[in-house]
Amino acid sequence: MTDWNPRLDLVEAMEGAGWIGDADLPLSILRKDGATLGVTGEGDVSLTGPGGWTATFPTDAPNVVIVAAALAACTA
Repeated sequence: MTDWNPRLDLVEAMEGAGWIGDADLPLSILRKDGATLGVTGEGDVSLTGPGGWTATFPTDAPNVVIVAAALAACTA
């Protein structure tokens, strides 16, 4: 974990699952199949699904929970 991106492991896992980082903020905003994952500098995460719903995850939410939710968002 790094100070500048406390969710770098999450970002790398999402990229491994085919999520693509935005051109301007590749380590903070990732997209796949109409879903968007955003990471703040503090480590909070928001996930917006293709239908427009949003789920937020606090800094202490485990990466595995966020990955599972993100993958489910793309297959729903």
